[in-house]
Amino acid sequence: MLPFLPIFALFLLPWLTGCAPKGERATLSVTVDPVGADVRLDGRYVGRSPFEARPVAPGRHRLDITLAGYYPHSMDLDVRGEARYHAVALPRTGAITPRIWPPPAKLWVDGNPIPFQTNLEFGLGVHELIAWAPWYGLHRKSFSVKADTEQVVPLELPRNPRAADLYVESDPAGAQLVFEGLAWDSAPQWLTGLDPEKSWTFEARLHGFEEERVTVKLLPKEKRVLRFVFRRNVKEPIRLLGIPKNAQLVVERSPTAQVLLARQAAEGEAIFLPPGEYRVGIRAPGYWDRRVALAVKTNTPGSLALDPIPKFSLKEAGTVAGPWKQVRALAAEEGALFVAGGNLEPVFQIEDGKLTRQFETIAGMVALAAEGGRLWGQGPDGVALLRGAASPLGEGSSNLEGVLAASASGLWMVEGGGRIWLRQSATGRDFWVLPELAGARRRPVQLAADDELSVAADAGARQLWWLSLAGASPSPRTFRPAGLLRPAGIALTPRLVLVVDSESRSLLVFDREGAPLANLAIPGAIGMPGLVAARGPWLWIVFGGREIRRFEMVRQAAP
Repeated sequence: MLPFLPIFALFLLPWLTGCAPKGERATLSVTVDPVGADVRLDGRYVGRSPFEARPVAPGRHRLDITLAGYYPHSMDLDVRGEARYHAVALPRTGAITPRIWPPPAKLWVDGNPIPFQTNLEFGLGVHELIAWAPWYGLHRKSFSVKADTEQVVPLELPRNPRAADLYVESDPAGAQLVFEGLAWDSAPQWLTGLDPEKSWTFEARLHGFEEERVTVKLLPKEKRVLRFVFRRNVKEPIRLLGIPKNAQLVVERSPTAQVLLARQAAEGEAIFLPPGEYRVGIRAPGYWDRRVALAVKTNTPGSLALDPIPKFSLKEAGTVAGPWKQVRALAAEEGALFVAGGNLEPVFQIEDGKLTRQFETIAGMVALAAEGGRLWGQGPDGVALLRGAASPLGEGSSNLEGVLAASASGLWMVEGGGRIWLRQSATGRDFWVLPELAGARRRPVQLAADDELSVAADAGARQLWWLSLAGASPSPRTFRPAGLLRPAGIALTPRLVLVVDSESRSLLVFDREGAPLANLAIPGAIGMPGLVAARGPWLWIVFGGREIRRFEMVRQAAP
């Protein structure tokens, strides 16, 4: 019988040694958000995440990550030295349609208010639907969501002949009510059809006063008045900066959206708020309306730079003429636009609307990226540096669909299947391995990125994927903005995210936090708009896959 240790060593031999050059070593660290995912390397189970510095053979490996309730994630790795990979798992979802009788009713799921509409998406597992209608009281029903399915959740509200009624008021009036942990309308308020067999908990909140809480139990058919009398609360001074002339200020409590202040504001003035979470909005002539988050802490006076974003309109500035037959990719740097033509065409450099230089083509060109004086091209064989000094980025995986963005951090790439990752400029290592976009599998993905933000869109779905790179462990979020039908191109500016929608032929404008600012019609849009690039005040949009038109983002004068 062979000893145990040699058998164990032979079993691990392909993983530990592979076909690497003699003496070369590599380690792999994998973290997944959330933790606890099962990890396989080259088809072999290696444990649950996170794990640190596992020895592996230098070279190509296949990483597979699975976690119950989340989309699976797979990626081809090129492991060299001390490689670290981080994956953010996207939860699987299903859709429900609440069917409540009698309508209309207030609805919540898991304590969060939801609209009275169809096809609402939720994560897998058991959830609680809560409904209230006048005279029928509050009722709850559990339902289970299965992956990628749609279902109707019926709930009939029975009427209790012994139910009691409660009239809730406050002094001062207008307090925000929280009933059984659910955000409610402001006082005064009638709550009818309450079960007299149980106790009911109420909370009341009013800007500038201490929060109040009370539990009541009613008698059958009783009609009672519940009155909250508030005591003054300590307020903290917050100085407002970046306020334009004639600006209107709105302060809301988050997340209930209760309006606490709504008046004209001036640069440098101080508002006084009790500790808590708020949303502060600014509205001024010539600027986009927007909201910013504000956290007020006890005994911590501070300041808030609202930094409003000026409105602009698109002014056509002519067509960029060129010899290309088809535009496959765009990239922009200060003063220059780079255009990748078809498979047999070179890469063109355009300055002031004129062709100034050509670069050698890459067979099967699919994407361009420009940053810091360098220009990269992407073909089926990987990444090639077309202009600038050599960098530690090296070649990309042959499974890449395209180099879609470049920043000082490195190159953002998309692997076959819609998975997005970053190769760092400083070290050449791969970082922030991100799973495929929900609904984007085997579809083209549009993406733009810089050192603080990465935004992607499934070209065939009405959703955006947003990743803020602030913090030690950023995680993506997806949302479906109104008016987004078929995103065809994304560009970032220092203050804005610009998305071209090919179906509506419009430009959707967002701030860097993802709040929608405007939906601008693209002037004279003949043919389907697609790829887009932005630099300074200039915007280049491709029409019909061939024609490139330049637009100037002209600031609108305040009335």
